[in-house]
Formats: sequence, structure tokens, C-alpha cells
Amino acid sequence: MCIRDSGYGMQIGERVRVGKMRHLFNPYISLIEKKENCKTVWHKGHTFWKYENKIISISNKPMWLTIIHERNKSNKFRGFGDVSPSTLKDFNIKPSKLKILVDNFENNELWRFTSFKNKFYLFTAYFSKKIKRSTGFYNIKIKFDKNRFD
Repeated sequence: MCIRDSGYGMQIGERVRVGKMRHLFNPYISLIEKKENCKTVWHKGHTFWKYENKIISISNKPMWLTIIHERNKSNKFRGFGDVSPSTLKDFNIKPSKLKILVDNFENNELWRFTSFKNKFYLFTAYFSKKIKRSTGFYNIKIKFDKNRFD
């Protein structure tokens, strides 16, 4: 299984914010398996992949973009850092929509404290999960968790 743990978060609305993100065991995964007896990535809920032992984590470059909008019920913008609006060109966004996003782009200077808080939160969560994984905590926890796909 391959996890892409680096990406971008984009908050849209009246103003547009884009920030870097790190998220271990996120929903942006690829499952590589043999042709016979395929299960596909859908045979487990995305929160249950943390129990998988054969994981390749790709973190050398951002590989996803999550969009947070006013109708999100549980997602929250957790982006951090100074990201150029030109980064959005990498995501094949319709030119007319891209222009609107770039025109409403909010400079990181205006949300620097939020950026700092988000970075602290994300890196604390990221490394906490890495520690839990390396110490075998998830091997114990799986005995008590139920996969909603079971």
C-alpha cells in the first residue's frame, strides 16, 4: 500500500488560502496488489490502513489537494506555510475557476499565526502516529477496533 502523506489544503470561500499539509494515513492512498484475489482499496475504511504492515510512504513532494469549503461538516483547513498561488496550476483546474481562485488568494502574511498553529498540530499528529506505528501500538489497538467495512 502506498500513502501519499504530503499535499496541500485549500480553503475556498470569500478568500482563498492554500497551505502545505502532512497527513499520515490519509484518504489519498493507492493499493498495489496482485491481479488474482484483488480486494481493492475499498475493502477497508481509510482510517483502518494504519494497521497495515506493508506501507510505502511517499513524502518527497506534495501529491494531493484537499478542498475545504463552507459546507464541509468535519474537515477543517489545516494548511501551513507560504504557498504560491501558481501551485494551483499543477492541479488541472478549469482556467476560469483558476483565475477566480488566484484573484481571491489570501497572502500567508494575513494568517501567519493560524499557519503556525496548523503546522504544530499537523506535525504533532504526524509524528505521534509514526511513533505509535513503530512501537507496535496499532498492533494492539486493532484487536479492539472494528472496521466499518467488515
